[in-house]
Amino acid sequence: MASLIPENIPSRNDVPERLKTAARLLRDATPDDVLVSLERTGGDEASTQKLDLGYEGSDPGNGSIPYLVVFDPASGVLVLETPPRLRSPSAAKRGRFRKQKQVGLDQAQSAIIDRVKGLQDKIKSLLIARALALPDVSCNQPLSLADEQTPRLYSEDFDEDSLLPAIRQILGGRRTTLDGSGQAQVRAAINPKIVIGRQGQMFDAAPQNDSEMIRVLDLAQERLAEHLGPGYRLIRGVAGSGKTLVLTHRARFIGQYFRQWRILLACFNRVLAQALAEELKDLANVEVDTVDSLASKVIRQAGRTPKPGNDGEAFQARRRQAAAAAASLPPAKRYDVVLVDEAQDLGQSGLDLCWAMGRHERATEQRHFLIALDSAQNVYRRKMNWNPPGVTARGRSTVLRKNYRNTKEILEFALGAVAGIGQPSAGEPSPDDLDALVMPEASLRPGGKPPDLLECSDLRTEAETLAKKTKELIRNEVAPDDIVILSGSKTLRIELQQTLRAKGIRALDAQKERDQVVSARGRVRVATLQLLKGLEYPHVLIGGANDIWASDDEDETRQRLIYVAMTRSVKTLTVTYSGDGSIGRLLQAAHRP
Repeated sequence: MASLIPENIPSRNDVPERLKTAARLLRDATPDDVLVSLERTGGDEASTQKLDLGYEGSDPGNGSIPYLVVFDPASGVLVLETPPRLRSPSAAKRGRFRKQKQVGLDQAQSAIIDRVKGLQDKIKSLLIARALALPDVSCNQPLSLADEQTPRLYSEDFDEDSLLPAIRQILGGRRTTLDGSGQAQVRAAINPKIVIGRQGQMFDAAPQNDSEMIRVLDLAQERLAEHLGPGYRLIRGVAGSGKTLVLTHRARFIGQYFRQWRILLACFNRVLAQALAEELKDLANVEVDTVDSLASKVIRQAGRTPKPGNDGEAFQARRRQAAAAAASLPPAKRYDVVLVDEAQDLGQSGLDLCWAMGRHERATEQRHFLIALDSAQNVYRRKMNWNPPGVTARGRSTVLRKNYRNTKEILEFALGAVAGIGQPSAGEPSPDDLDALVMPEASLRPGGKPPDLLECSDLRTEAETLAKKTKELIRNEVAPDDIVILSGSKTLRIELQQTLRAKGIRALDAQKERDQVVSARGRVRVATLQLLKGLEYPHVLIGGANDIWASDDEDETRQRLIYVAMTRSVKTLTVTYSGDGSIGRLLQAAHRP
C-alpha cells in the first residue's frame, strides 16, 4: 500500500472527486515504497497550508488546481493532474461546455509543466514525466481534450494489477530501485522543507558515510510536522526517534506561513530550551521557554507575585498559580499554537499551564496543542494520566518507534541499562496513560564501534580514564564541541574538571555555565546525566555508573538516568564504573564487546 502525503487526500473537501479517486486507487494498488504527494498550483499558499492544518473552510484562492506527485523508486516521478471537465467530440462540435471553461486553467497547467521541468533539473537519477489521471473514464469512451499529447491513465489502468506497470511504462520502464540515500535525495527535491539542514547539538545533518549525503524527515515525521490537524495531539517516541525534530519543524513550518500567529514551544530542560531557541531564532512569532520560566512570566503578566521557593513543591505551586492566572490574560498574550516537548517531565501542573496558554476563545477542536514524550526518559517518576478537559488521547496519538540517533551497538547497550523497568507496551499503548513504556523497534543508523565499558579502581581513576579517552579523541581530530562527559556523581565531576585542566583540555562546567552550553566553542562539556536531555553529541563519555545520585534512592531511577545519558551518543560511547553496584552489574550483563 502506497503512502499518501497527507494521508487524508481521498476524503478532503478541497480535492476534486476524480483526483481523490486517483489517490485512493494509487494508495491501494501500488507498493509500500511508492509515495503520493498532494500539491497545488496557483492560489494563496498560506490559505492552502491552512487547509492542511485542519481549516476546511479556507479558500486556497481562485485558479488553484490540485495535482499529485507520484514517486516510484524503481522508475521515476510522475506528475498527475485531472482535467476539471470532460467532453465528447460531438459535444465539442455542437459548441457545448464553452461557457464552463475554468478561469486560469491554462496558467495552472503551465505551472504544472514548470513543476515537471523543475523536478527534471533537480533529479537526474530518474525520469520525470506528466500524465492525466482519468480513473472514471474508459479508454473506449470518446473524449476530446485540448491536451491530446500528454499520456493518460484510464479506468482500466487503475486496476490493481495494471496501475504500477502503466505508470512505469510512461516513465520508460523499470530500473534498479533507489537505495535509502537515493530516495532521500528525491524526496528532498520534491519537498525541500523536509531536509534537516543544520548541524550541532540538536540535529546531526552531516553525512555519516559516503552514501548518506542528505538527511530528511521520514514519512511519519513529515506528516506530523506539516499535515497534523488541530486539536489535542500526542506523540510517544523512543529516544532518538525525532520527537524534538518534529516539534521544531512544525514550529518553523507554521511560523513561516502564519506570521500573525503566536507559537509557543515549551519544555522542561533549560539547556534544551536554549538549543531550541537557537534553532528557531529567525522566527519572531515563535517563543521557546521552559515551563517554570513560563510560569513566572505569566504570573507577573497577570499582575501577581510568584510564590517563593526553589524546591519541587514550590515549582509545582507556581505552575498551578500561573495556570489560574492565564485565564485573566488577554488573547494577545496567549498562543495560537502550543507545542510541548519532554511532557513526561512536566507533571500535571506543567501540562495544565501549557494548555491554559492556548487561545481560550477557540473551540477545543480548533486549538493546536501537541505534546511529545518518552516514558523511558521519565527520571522524575511522576506517574499520571493527563488529557485536556473533556478530551481523550484515543485516536489522537502517534507512536514513533524508529531510532535514528544511536548506532545498533549503542542502542542495544542502552536498552540493557533499562532492562526490567516498567511494563513495555507490546502493541499500541493505552492512549491516555502517559507512563506507558515504548521501546525502540530498531536503530536505523549505520553500525559503528561497540561501546566501551571500563572498570576502574575508584572515582579518581575513572576521572583519569575519561580524561585520557577525551585526549585521545581530540588527538584524532575530534572537535571538543563534539565531546560530552556525563557524570552520575558530583564528586567525580569535580575530579574531572581538575584532571581535564591538568591535561590541558578546555572544559565547560555545564552545571555552573548552563547559559553557555549551546553557544560555547572549543570546550568539552561536563554535565550531569540528565542535564543535556534532548540534545545529541557525536561522542559521549559517562562516568560514575555505580555512584549515580537519585533523589528517591531507587535503582529504577538510576537506570532511567543512565539510559538518558547513553542515548545522547551518535557515534561512540564510553562508560566507566568503580566498586560494586547494581548498575555496574547490569551494564556488565548488557555489554557485548
